Amino acid sequence: MESAAGPEVAAGDCLELVEYRIPMPCSVAEYRLGQIYMIAKHCRQQSQLSEGVRVMLNEPYESPELGPGRYCEKKIYLGSRLASWTNRLLPGDGIFVLEKSYNHFPTTKTGTCSYIPRLNIQVDTKFVDYQIDIENIFSLSQSDLDRRRVVTIDIAADQLDSRKYRADEDVSQLTSPTGRLPLLPGWQSRARPLHCCYKLVRAAFPVWGLQTRDRLVQQLLLHAHRQAAAWMDNWLGLSEDEIRTIESQLFDETNRLVEGESVNAETEEQEADRDDAEH
Repeated sequence: MESAAGPEVAAGDCLELVEYRIPMPCSVAEYRLGQIYMIAKHCRQQSQLSEGVRVMLNEPYESPELGPGRYCEKKIYLGSRLASWTNRLLPGDGIFVLEKSYNHFPTTKTGTCSYIPRLNIQVDTKFVDYQIDIENIFSLSQSDLDRRRVVTIDIAADQLDSRKYRADEDVSQLTSPTGRLPLLPGWQSRARPLHCCYKLVRAAFPVWGLQTRDRLVQQLLLHAHRQAAAWMDNWLGLSEDEIRTIESQLFDETNRLVEGESVNAETEEQEADRDDAEH
């Protein structure tokens, strides 16, 4: 069966049911725009020639059940993220994951599928102010609750892969004009405002071991949400029109990089000016 967010992970294929809980030092209302900025800038940073994220669609969407929202479709080219033998299996356009995301903030639904057999992921997300330990926010059945694992991510204290670590994104060390950083031990009980991002991940990709799957997802979530907090002073206070303009520019640059077009000196200078202005 295919849902609005792509092919559903069948019960027999769902190897994992993991709920990630990610406290963040901002309100749900603030993060509605912050996550737009974070996703666009993260995609731009992670992209290079024939590898990274190509944005296919990013447009308003109307759901009969949830009302107005935003639909985004991306091709995520894996490239060097996988072993070389997997790339040789699929010549031509290379290995990519197709991601379809329906954003009806504070609820989102994302589905992914790929040309790697039985690699499918579904992610349901809910955002709630202050409550970081709601027991069954996704209204799971008892059988799903019995097999669900809960993982709480601390964006300040959890260890990020050394290849992704940047001192200027270390929220345990950064200072902020708003006073929200640094995030010192126990920050979750002191932060005002605070919200929790709940992500329920249904995953079926048996070609990799359990430890590899866990680390892949957890590191991705840790990295992205740490960046969102580190960049908070860049997006706090911006209007939705301003955020959407930045998003459009970043997605355009991202697509050009992945498609093999150079980002010229003028564009790179504009990006540097934009970062300076944000700071």
